[in-house]
Amino acid sequence: MLKEYLKALASVDRLAHLYDKELLLILASEIALEFYDEKKLKTSIDYLSKKLVNYEFVIDKKEKTAIDIKNTKFGNSREYIISEDTLKNKDFENIVLCGKSLCKVFEKEAKIIFSKGQEIKITSFQEFYDALISFGEKSLNIQRYKGLGEMNPEQLWDTAMNPETRTLLKVNINDIEDAKDIFSTLMGDVVEDRKKFIETNSLVAENIDF
Repeated sequence: MLKEYLKALASVDRLAHLYDKELLLILASEIALEFYDEKKLKTSIDYLSKKLVNYEFVIDKKEKTAIDIKNTKFGNSREYIISEDTLKNKDFENIVLCGKSLCKVFEKEAKIIFSKGQEIKITSFQEFYDALISFGEKSLNIQRYKGLGEMNPEQLWDTAMNPETRTLLKVNINDIEDAKDIFSTLMGDVVEDRKKFIETNSLVAENIDF
């Protein structure tokens, strides 16, 4: 189950620029979304409306197998539709299938009892996952750096220089002029060009962490 959920979380991260992440997380663990059954679809909408009070969910008047969604925060509204056609997206399909699999795991309230007697009540697989991560992170010391130059020599060796654990990626430049233009746009002094580039490519960007 955990592997399936982690796969769904990766899909959530990839779709978070298209749909609201808090909605995707609920779809991945708390409901069995069915577009082909109007009664079940209405049940899903009722559940989502209770969980996400800033949202409006209604069955689309033209397409009975679609949900019109409106999210209003701080006076700004965002509207979109999810439907059976949305399932053609592999990531969205992963999320919905995971939700169908996990929503029955915590139909009743459960609780996690840790070794020191601490108890945490949970009602969904998302809450279960968050509780485990939170418990595990208590024994970790997480540090973040702007660049490699801020690290101590031992830290630099452990994270970037050790040949046994490091990852090296080879970058091939096929068009030097095109590469210069992109580098100038992203790293140059003209803010407007950089802003335009990001706005144009934000929805299609992949592997931005590499």
